[in-house]
Order: sequence, then C-alpha cells, then structure tokens
Amino acid sequence: MIFFNMTKTTDEKVNGLRNYLTLLEAKKSREAQFGFDFFEVPYQDEAFATAPKLFAISMKAPRAGHLIGVSTEVPEDFRRFWAIHEFLEEDKPEYIERCLDTLKEELTLIPAVLAGRYIPLRMSFFRGLVEYAKANNYTPNQIEQFTLSRDYLNQLCSVE
Repeated sequence: MIFFNMTKTTDEKVNGLRNYLTLLEAKKSREAQFGFDFFEVPYQDEAFATAPKLFAISMKAPRAGHLIGVSTEVPEDFRRFWAIHEFLEEDKPEYIERCLDTLKEELTLIPAVLAGRYIPLRMSFFRGLVEYAKANNYTPNQIEQFTLSRDYLNQLCSVE
C-alpha cells in the first residue's frame, strides 16, 4: 500500500479498505464544505505498520469513489486540512508541481491562529516523506514532487 501518494485503484480495493477502516471503528468525519468523507486512522494498527506516524492515505476508484484517511497522530484540528490536500490533489493532472500547488491551496485554508503550529508540522511531515519515499522506491517524479513541497515549507519557515 502507498501511504502518501494518491492511487487510482480498483473498486474492490477501495471498498475493502473502507470496510477494514469501518471494522477498526476508525472515526469517520464528513467535510461538507468540500463534499467528501475521510477516516481518522489509528496509526498503531498492524495494517499500517510500515507507515510513519504522520501519514495520509488516498485512493480513488471508478464506482467506489475517493477514500481518504489521515493518521490519528496528526493533531485533531489539523486532520481535515491534510484530507483536503488529498482531495484537492486528486483532480489535478500529473505534473511536477502538482503537490506543491495543492499545498499552497491548502495553506490558504489554514486559520491564522493555527498557522504557527501547522506549518512547522507540515514541514516536518514533508521532510520525513521525502526520506520515506526514497527508502520505499517511489518514482523520481514523486520524490521530486515531495521535495518541492518540503523546500517551499522550509523557505516559509525561514522567512517567519
């Protein structure tokens, strides 16, 4: 399973993971403003043993729709923004700045009172994601996408 990258897959795999998360009693949140659901996934579960503590899952299939999950290690008030990132990124065509452009959109949605905590955590996530992707044989294109987002956040934090 790929934890950080959206995967177009089969209806059976999406429905299987949705059923598994439901059996886990993963908390399901409805994000009415954007029209999608996402699961808050306990990272400690054995199915996610190879994932870092901070992760997002995104899968989409023709009939089963879009399944998004966010690790319970992501602070609760930040989870919906991580899910929004995955949701917004899905409809973008493949290009090198896809993740970065989505990240920039995501950051416009962060309330000012959360930004001081949110941006450093997101930066830490992308730092770890780049290393995770390298260690887990992600494509050079995927690694480059994550690297651009990491570098953008590093730059943001150095300016603040």
